[in-house]
Amino acid sequence: MAPFCGALIRGKRRVGSADRDAVRQRAYHTHAGALVFRWNEAADHVFAVCEGWALRFIELADGRRQNLSVLLPGDLCPTALFQEKFHYSVEAVTDVCITRFGRDDVRRQMLHDPKLRETVAKACAADQRDVEERVVSLGRRTAEEHVCHLLLGLANRLSGHRVRADHSYAFPLLQRHIADLTGLTFVHVSRVLTELRNARVVDVSYGSMTIMSVAELKEIAQLR
Repeated sequence: MAPFCGALIRGKRRVGSADRDAVRQRAYHTHAGALVFRWNEAADHVFAVCEGWALRFIELADGRRQNLSVLLPGDLCPTALFQEKFHYSVEAVTDVCITRFGRDDVRRQMLHDPKLRETVAKACAADQRDVEERVVSLGRRTAEEHVCHLLLGLANRLSGHRVRADHSYAFPLLQRHIADLTGLTFVHVSRVLTELRNARVVDVSYGSMTIMSVAELKEIAQLR
């Protein structure tokens, strides 16, 4: 979120400090398990996660659910800039704080500030890259490869791409969350995580994740 906020501040200085040029923003706090946004809700703002973990998901009419992505502190979701309603829902995994930025204000400022346009474009490109990786995982990776790819991706984000062996990371996702991210059953996810723990590759338990062998995790994840 920092590049986005920096671009907003820089853009405001550039176009002036009048109230009409200000980007309205509002902090929103909620508890674990709460719905932050609902499918088909009016998307009149862009939002970014400041604190906590959340999940973007789509739920089918019969209650089956596909988690689309994990939202961590600093993540920006710019899609509301280009759609009138949210096509997904967002659920808080932990207590979260989310900042909402007025959509029309951001769009107006983008007209004046190429840096802000670049920041939003990079966020959209990152979303597209994540979608493509998810398609590969769902279509081609085995269950073990898929789970390892997911865990390694989260570890990279949590560590700033400096994953260390035998270092514990906070990991509030439950096995049902992982199941809905990978398209696997709860039982299958449990079996894969048990096998990975017994093989001393990675241990996910009690709200934390400890990678015991970074090299083996990368190898199983089929990381290029």
